[in-house]
Amino acid sequence: MAKKARPSSIDAFILFIQSDARSLQYIAENDDKKFMARLARGLSSSRELAPRGPPNMRTFLSWCSSREIPLTVAAAIEHRKHKLAEAKFAKRDFLRNSALSWTRKQTDIFMDSIPKIDVELPQTPYPEFNCAIAETESTFNLWSKTLLKDKQPDARRKRSTIAVLDQINLVYDLGPNDSAVFRDARSGETVMVVIRHVCGNTDLLTWMDTTITDACAERNSIRKEDSGTLAQMGYSAGARDKERFNWVLNLRSTTPQSRSQAAISDLNSSVAFALFWRLAQKHLLREIIDDFAQYMSSIAIKRMDANGQLSVKTRNGVHPNPTPSNSTNPEPAKLAEEFYIKPGKNCPRPNIIEHRRNEVAGTYSISIKDHVFTFRDAELAPPTGVMGENYSRAMHDETQPHKWAVSWTVSRGNLKDAGCNFYLARYGIRVQMSSDTMIAWRPTDLHGTSLPHADPKDKNPEFKQRGMAFVTSSRLSRVWNKYLANK
Repeated sequence: MAKKARPSSIDAFILFIQSDARSLQYIAENDDKKFMARLARGLSSSRELAPRGPPNMRTFLSWCSSREIPLTVAAAIEHRKHKLAEAKFAKRDFLRNSALSWTRKQTDIFMDSIPKIDVELPQTPYPEFNCAIAETESTFNLWSKTLLKDKQPDARRKRSTIAVLDQINLVYDLGPNDSAVFRDARSGETVMVVIRHVCGNTDLLTWMDTTITDACAERNSIRKEDSGTLAQMGYSAGARDKERFNWVLNLRSTTPQSRSQAAISDLNSSVAFALFWRLAQKHLLREIIDDFAQYMSSIAIKRMDANGQLSVKTRNGVHPNPTPSNSTNPEPAKLAEEFYIKPGKNCPRPNIIEHRRNEVAGTYSISIKDHVFTFRDAELAPPTGVMGENYSRAMHDETQPHKWAVSWTVSRGNLKDAGCNFYLARYGIRVQMSSDTMIAWRPTDLHGTSLPHADPKDKNPEFKQRGMAFVTSSRLSRVWNKYLANK
């Protein structure tokens, strides 16, 4: 703790600031970092003040509040107060307009208001396994040669078939503006959740769309046999023949300039996923969020932290994940409620030492128009995800270390019959896509996305759809545990 400065030193500090226009500017603009740096440089030449060093901002403001100060300093501090108040109200409005500030009660009321649709499990899935769906004959003609005859990126993979959609075979066709919770008619289990206009903030959606565009332009697609680009973000299990827990290495170019640009992309993408995760927590059913929380808690895995760029920390050494409902320690329970995680019997108490190894909360900022919104000590996203542009894949199923997957389609062009619609083929459901749509589904159920109405050889097609998703390699947990064992 710094020693308390003598009154004469305090007055000398303030006199120095009074005569330095740049220091006054930084105070007024609420730029504490630059102010303190300026103060440190300015005082280094002062024989009286240099040994003491500059005070921290809180101490400086406390000094100023307890004595008469020059009018210029007082005016700068007053301007700072107004700036802080404006920033506070702007952030409150941003959170409210982006649906990022909902309480758990608001989420429950919202979910109760969404139509519940019970669907019978058909005898035969539609579309069938490994079938790429074209919404129209013209889309079929664009893609048939590429899928059926052209050289495959991976010759070991079985070619998919291709067919034109026959709507009569659909069990349910969800319109582009309709939200729904689909349930299995026999078991009553939720099988898919679709939420429209989930964010509603045009400025945030534009920022997200730009971030996804940059990521897809800079990175290789992880599924070259499919249409469009699907770029993995966050932590990776590495190549199958050389497994290693590491930040994803998928840049198209490895020049110093590209790596520097990628660091910015890593940061923006991690912020985007943190906001996506927060939005999912505020809107989806508890069972879906609990599923991800249980997965992350069970192995205390690292969160998406921009490859260490985000300042991260645990909360009082405690991982903010589920704890038993009979826990006598109020702090973990309080944290669980704050992150909207429902404690339960199947959620073992986290190992405190293990959770100190990886950090789950951090500080990140996002610049929207004239404002910079900072989220301090906020929960970071799950460790890995994907960003995609015009991505589609034939009907498939997959195993992940959690039961649910979640996608957010951020933007979609207005071209009619453009494709890129989501299919829960096991239940014969088509979800017609639209901008700002969040979908949660079970990856083990047969699913896929229809082909985009775009020439496979066109690098800049008229139609574009972009989005992001939380999906995880089935190998990631094992590779993470191996990484911990070797630390």
